[in-house]
Amino acid sequence: MESFIDEIKRLREKRKLTLEEISKKTRINIDYLKKLESGDLGFLPYPYVKGIIKTYAKYIGISLKEIEEKFDELREAEKRAAELEITRKISHKETDIHKFKSGKSVKERKIFLYVASFFIIVIGIIIVIGSLINSKKSNIKLLEKETFTTAEIKNTEPKYEDLLSSSFQREPFKLEIVAKETTWVGINVDIAEISNEINKEYQREYLLATGNKVTVEAFDIIEMRLGKSQGVDLFLNGEDLGIPGPRAVLNLIITSEGIKDIKRY
Repeated sequence: MESFIDEIKRLREKRKLTLEEISKKTRINIDYLKKLESGDLGFLPYPYVKGIIKTYAKYIGISLKEIEEKFDELREAEKRAAELEITRKISHKETDIHKFKSGKSVKERKIFLYVASFFIIVIGIIIVIGSLINSKKSNIKLLEKETFTTAEIKNTEPKYEDLLSSSFQREPFKLEIVAKETTWVGINVDIAEISNEINKEYQREYLLATGNKVTVEAFDIIEMRLGKSQGVDLFLNGEDLGIPGPRAVLNLIITSEGIKDIKRY
C-alpha cells in the first residue's frame, strides 16, 4: 500500500503539482488528498476512496486501468490480512475459553469455601459480642465525662464509717484509674463486709473511654475487675501501682498497702 501511494505522490511532485491545485481543479476535499498521500485509505468507504484515487490519478496523468488494478490488489491483500487476523483472534479466544472452563470449577469451589468461612467467622463474632453485650447491658454505663468522685460512683455519700466503732475509723486511701484505651472496669468499694455480706450498694461497672479518669476512695478494700490489664494505669495515693504480666482480664484486690491479690483469666 505504501509503495503504491508513494508512487502517486512522487509522480505528482515530479510534475510540480500541489495538493491545493489538485483539490481546486478536481473539487476533492484537500483533507482527503492529504490522508490519501499519508497512506490512510480508511477515511471513507472503499468505493468512494477508489473514485477519489481514479480522479486524482487521471488529473496527474496515470493510467486508470493500472490504478484500478493496483488498488484492487491492495484491497484484496488488506481483506486477506483482516481475515487472518480475525481467524487468529478466534483461535486465541477459543484457547482462552478452554483454559477458563478447565479451571473454572476449581476456582468456584475455592471462592465458595473462602466466602463460607468468612461468613461463619463473622456470625461467630456477632454471637460472642451479642452475648457479652446482653450480659452487661443492665449495669454497664458509658462515661460521658473524664473524672468521677467516690460519691458519684456510689450514688450517695459514703456512710460506711458510721457503721463502725469510732476506734476503727481511719483515713481513707485513694485509687485513681486512668484509661489508656477503651476498657471495661468493675469496682466494689469496702467489701470488708457488714454481717459477712458484700456491700452491694457500692458495686459499679463502667466502660472507660481513652482519657477517662475515675477516683475511688475506700477504708478497707477495693475489689476491681479489668477487661484489659494493659488498658489502664493505676495510682494508689498518687503512686503508680503498675500491672505486671501479660495482657489479660484481671481481678484485683487492693488495700492501702497496694495490690494484695491478682487473678488472671
